[in-house]
Amino acid sequence: MQNLIGQTIGSHQIVEKLGRGGMANVYKGYHTGLAVYRAVKVIRPDLSGSEGFEERFRREARAVAGLRHPHVVQMHDFGQFRDLFYMVMEFVEGEDLKARIAREGAIRPFSEAIRIAQELASAIGYAHEQGVLHRDIKPDNVLLQQDGHVILADFGIAKMLEQTDPALTATGTGIGTPNYMAPELAMGKTDTSPAQDLYAIGVVLYEMLTAKAPFAADTPLAVLQRVLHDPVKPPTEFTPDIPDALQGVVLKAMAFKPEDRYPSAEAFIEAAGQSLAGVPTPPTPPPVAAAVAGQPTVAVADEDAAGSRHRGLFVAAAFGLVLLTLLAIGLVYGWRWWNSRDFVGQAQTLLAEVEEAVEAEDAGVEAAAGPATDDTSTLAETAMEDDQPANVLPDESQGEREPAGPASNREPESTPFSAVDSSSSAVPPPSRAEVQSTAASAPPASAPTRAEREVPRFPSAASAESAVVDSGVRFGGVLTFGSGISDSLEPEDTVEYEIEVRRPTYMWFDIYASRPSIFTLVDGDGEEVFRSGSDVGPVRLEKPGVYRLTVETEAEIPVEYEVTFRQTGG
Repeated sequence: MQNLIGQTIGSHQIVEKLGRGGMANVYKGYHTGLAVYRAVKVIRPDLSGSEGFEERFRREARAVAGLRHPHVVQMHDFGQFRDLFYMVMEFVEGEDLKARIAREGAIRPFSEAIRIAQELASAIGYAHEQGVLHRDIKPDNVLLQQDGHVILADFGIAKMLEQTDPALTATGTGIGTPNYMAPELAMGKTDTSPAQDLYAIGVVLYEMLTAKAPFAADTPLAVLQRVLHDPVKPPTEFTPDIPDALQGVVLKAMAFKPEDRYPSAEAFIEAAGQSLAGVPTPPTPPPVAAAVAGQPTVAVADEDAAGSRHRGLFVAAAFGLVLLTLLAIGLVYGWRWWNSRDFVGQAQTLLAEVEEAVEAEDAGVEAAAGPATDDTSTLAETAMEDDQPANVLPDESQGEREPAGPASNREPESTPFSAVDSSSSAVPPPSRAEVQSTAASAPPASAPTRAEREVPRFPSAASAESAVVDSGVRFGGVLTFGSGISDSLEPEDTVEYEIEVRRPTYMWFDIYASRPSIFTLVDGDGEEVFRSGSDVGPVRLEKPGVYRLTVETEAEIPVEYEVTFRQTGG
């Protein structure tokens, strides 16, 4: 194209060249009479020489000149200079959206990206009401004023050039830009509809959220192939922070079939606004194969075979993903089952049952034989069982243990710490003779029943012994070892439990939460014992006193959690 700088086109003197596009060159012009700057868009001469172009140019220019909307660029004049066709538009101080994304990356906060998309859709909705389609919406044509508001440019140009050269359809240079073209346009269909502009708005919103084009490739033909055959990658694959509701708006706007997209620009604007409040968008049906019999496409040789391979790979990948998911679930539940089994405790219980049977038989023999002799030591040692460490293999000094039962209904046994302070451990224990003498003079004690020995299963925070904790958020209670807790936690909430430790011991903490959560244990001096989101143990609790177990989460929905305490020895 000839050098136009310094020349006068219409009433405007060309000052400088602002840019070059696929369909026109843009210059900055100065209106000498009004003393204002305007943008002068000159159609490329190689695209304006076809038969009937002048008639289409004047018809579309008049239609665009009639548009009056805050977010639509205003056309002031159009005409012909020598063999060049030009349009005079308002000059917008600022930058286009493409430049902003290149400079800043993904647009944040999300409310800013939604505002730009809504203003863009507002301009398109107005144009559709006037019977005008844009056909080339892309970040290059979205102008951002200095106050941040949107001005949409290049109305009508794609329509003017639509019938210029059939070859342009195959390369995407005549009726739009490949990355923003709806699949039906990429297939070569000539009928147009507002759904194609709404598809392009969805692509622009996708790019604002991820700073990436959904179908990137080296050539326009390869891009169109991907538009036709590749599913849209969810934006969260690039930026996981995108809310699900907002992602749903993008995917629905970019649906493969026109009837699955938003029915109007107003519907898109409403859904985009609701996404900020988390209102979900109905799921969009998956795309279907693009090739349609009798329709011209941009496919290369053996397109059907390529499409079949793509679909076959997709099905195989989906099947493999399902198998891996099932395997992972099986491993998790198998690991939790194995970890919940207390094989040592069951062996102890079995040995205790045998010893209990032997002692019962001996007691029967002693009752028949008369006064007790040295064998009264068994009764005395049974009376001392509360002073023995929990889960130690039984010997002649321990009493009975709970019979073995199903693992799902049985908690590992525990022995509360002695009420005697740990400093008293220096006092020598009573001699065997003293214990025997005391036991011989005391009436025989019956063994506790199973109900007396059992610990409640998983009390909730509400049913535990109430005690206000420092957090001031929830109520907790003093829990004994061998028990557990099971409750739910609201988002940004915290719950705290007090655990009484009477003498040093080793503990396992079996932890489960439905969403990522943090479980923190601190001792009475405020020192952190552990901070974890999964099972912990064995942990050595050295200091007698009250420990505090805190549960907190950053999840945005209620979290179900469960903690089981297992004492493994003193």
